[in-house]
Amino acid sequence: MEQTFMVSISVQEAADIIYNEVVDGSITGELIDKYEIKDGSTLKCMVQVFEKHYYRAGNRLTLTVVLDNIGGSTRVHYSSGGGG
Repeated sequence: MEQTFMVSISVQEAADIIYNEVVDGSITGELIDKYEIKDGSTLKCMVQVFEKHYYRAGNRLTLTVVLDNIGGSTRVHYSSGGGG
């Protein structure tokens, strides 16, 4: 599964889309932590950590997303994990 990809929107726009899908798009999804690094108004790196509980399976899953535009385009990298 591809874990890193480039998008043609800003870091903030990509972060908002991910947030809306994980948190607003589910009952149990929540943003656990968010950290941003800014260098003026152009360079940015953001880390988001989400958690979601699946009642039927009794599992908790995490999703960690790192977004940056240090190379010029917005890069999205993600990793997931969890347990029952």
